Amino acid sequence: MKRSKKYIIAIFLILLGSSAAGADIYKWVDEDGTVNFSDDFLNIPADRRSGARKIIRTAPPRTGTVLNDEIHVPFHRAPSGIMLVDVILNGSVQARMVFDTGAAAVIISRELWQKLNEDGAEQSGRVKLRTAGGEVEGRHIVIRRIELGPASRDNVQAVVNPQNVFQDFDGLLGMSFLADFQVSIDHQGSKIILKKK
Repeated sequence: MKRSKKYIIAIFLILLGSSAAGADIYKWVDEDGTVNFSDDFLNIPADRRSGARKIIRTAPPRTGTVLNDEIHVPFHRAPSGIMLVDVILNGSVQARMVFDTGAAAVIISRELWQKLNEDGAEQSGRVKLRTAGGEVEGRHIVIRRIELGPASRDNVQAVVNPQNVFQDFDGLLGMSFLADFQVSIDHQGSKIILKKK
């Protein structure tokens, strides 16, 4: 029993050390009463998530710069050619999203919604989504805050896609976030330039 406790404490200290890189640490108790720690909420068994508690929250690093009245944010080009950006939701949840000026709203995966739901995303009802695979019903939510580098917007309308269609990214950063900005792309410099309208 002592060895088990020492092992759990050692794992906790390793996770604590990793929190400097922007990780949240969760504490949860399994069916045997053993206290566990995880730096990924989705690694906690579904039937134990409601009792899990976030014990360490660190602010993730923000990328991008402000030059004059323009915000410059780097993007990554996926093998398929889409532009991916790193965003922070509600001050602490990191996500990688497709930069998509053709999407009317921010659309996120179920997995990202689960993380946000623990962090206070509001649920407002259901909406219909038209996708390449046909019409599906999604959940309408309001995300308290989205940050794309130094650019931010509060109370962003978003939709949770109920289907597991996103691979290697967490959703689409659409016009419900981007509508406040003039957008230009520096393809050679791999950066997005935003200017407040």
